[in-house]
Amino acid sequence: MEPVVERTMTNLPSLEKSFDFWNEMGWPIGSLMVMLRPLHHWLIGNVAKIKRGQKVLEIGAGYPLYKLYADKVGRDGLFATVDINNNIQGRAKKICYWIDGFFEKKSRSDRIVHSTADATKLPFGDNTFDTIIASNFTGGDDNVREALRALKPGGRVIYTWDEFLSIPILTAIQAQKCKELGFEKVKIRPGAPGSIVPGQAWNWYMEASKPVRQEKLGSILPEK
Repeated sequence: MEPVVERTMTNLPSLEKSFDFWNEMGWPIGSLMVMLRPLHHWLIGNVAKIKRGQKVLEIGAGYPLYKLYADKVGRDGLFATVDINNNIQGRAKKICYWIDGFFEKKSRSDRIVHSTADATKLPFGDNTFDTIIASNFTGGDDNVREALRALKPGGRVIYTWDEFLSIPILTAIQAQKCKELGFEKVKIRPGAPGSIVPGQAWNWYMEASKPVRQEKLGSILPEK
């Protein structure tokens, strides 16, 4: 039995490496070609309505397709990204500056902050952001509470999912969760196609706002 155990233990690092490779390289490259990700992110930029001087956070940012709209914050704004994978964040930062150099737009990425963190423990203060974007990122109640905490009163959160067979099941679940945890003006809208195969998948967007009146949140936010 010992050789079997040894082979099994030896294979575990290989499985982890395979998962890391898929997460860091396979999924991003595949989604670019099959899932029309640039079109999806271009549309997110329009839905988010980012303005100069705003502070924007993208959760589960991955590789910097967010450059399609991040520079809209301008010199006076801030675009922060959070991803739990440190390797991806390191590469993303380099890619951002490479894009600046290629298009001769030097230092535009100076206003982009790359943080490695868990979405349930955001490394930012209360009432910081005008807009939070979570693209194809699913989270539990703690994630929604953190988004609510980090948003300014009146700020908007945008969750998106590439829904299988174009049916907005996860989007509807997240919308209900946001209502229960204190967001208002919750609405769902269809976004960009999620696959080159017609009808296979479609991106759905869920938008919600943090109440302007702070006293509404007293019974919603967890005690510290």
